[in-house]
Amino acid sequence: MEIEEVERIITGEKLPGLRNVRNRGIQEQPDFYEVNRARLQAADIAYFSHNASLDDGPIGDDEFHPDFLYLSRSRSNSSSRSILQLALRRAVLDHAAKLDQITGGTTLVVHMPSALEPMTPARSEYLKAYVYAPGTVIREFQRENRENPIPSIVHKIIEELGVASVERFERARSRKWPYPRNVNATKPQPLPNVVGMPQPIPDGSSRYLVYGRQVPSGQTPRRALPPVGLWDIARNASDGGRHGGGGIAGYPATESTTLSTVDY
Repeated sequence: MEIEEVERIITGEKLPGLRNVRNRGIQEQPDFYEVNRARLQAADIAYFSHNASLDDGPIGDDEFHPDFLYLSRSRSNSSSRSILQLALRRAVLDHAAKLDQITGGTTLVVHMPSALEPMTPARSEYLKAYVYAPGTVIREFQRENRENPIPSIVHKIIEELGVASVERFERARSRKWPYPRNVNATKPQPLPNVVGMPQPIPDGSSRYLVYGRQVPSGQTPRRALPPVGLWDIARNASDGGRHGGGGIAGYPATESTTLSTVDY
């Protein structure tokens, strides 16, 4: 089977027949697996992740998901765990991009690792975020001569969600593995800051790496409020917002960072 035919099917022209094409291609083409290795591995990730978003049952404030514990049982699994994390992260960004390409919509993906090196403070200037943002909307800001709000949005997410996630991770880690981490480790330096939207990794893609920034003196990230119910939303809409609400509060400055391709 010609590679061009596989490409057309993968891009959606005959998607329902992809499984048959794959099986036939593996049988008829000795190099089919090697040529399409990355795509087949992505398919494995999709199979592994199917309906994962439906599994959001209650987990204790100081507990990990069973999948995390399973992959953490042996130190010998650290390499496989890193490879799986990288593959999952890329799959999330790719699926978001394909969703936008198919629907014409806009998706913003922000993933922040919570496992930090020993002695790293749970502060935003030490955290990073892997980001997907479609070039279509970024170019729309440029066309309208508007400031790109994505860096400030991501920074706010790091400050509000990232710090809380790291604190929760460390609390769960201390409960599950109560032995002290490398207390002799040197405290790392904060991540560097530059102004503006970072360059994509790789060039021409919609993948970005954004480093958190230090919260200005006198400003501390807000802690999460209790979940808002439908009744609260309706009441807030009917009274003109007197009971709270509003969008994400961003800072006027937009700072991010230079990028590294090591783990993207």
